[in-house]
Amino acid sequence: MFFSNLCGVEEVPAVETMARGKAYFVLSQDNRSLEFKLRLYALDQITMGHLHLGPKGTNGPVVGFLFGPIENLFQ
Repeated sequence: MFFSNLCGVEEVPAVETMARGKAYFVLSQDNRSLEFKLRLYALDQITMGHLHLGPKGTNGPVVGFLFGPIENLFQ
């Protein structure tokens, strides 16, 4: 299992936001599928979620989308 805290300070560059969350990932034994669960809090204007591949503190390339893009979610 992989785990990640989601918060503005982890963005590159860092952003100030009350939004936060946790992400849990489980890779299948054959490495062909990834199951995930997101717990998101204090969302205001969420538009999408995706995964980057790269070292901490960098914006590596996007390698997978979790959801979105979402339009007109909060009206």
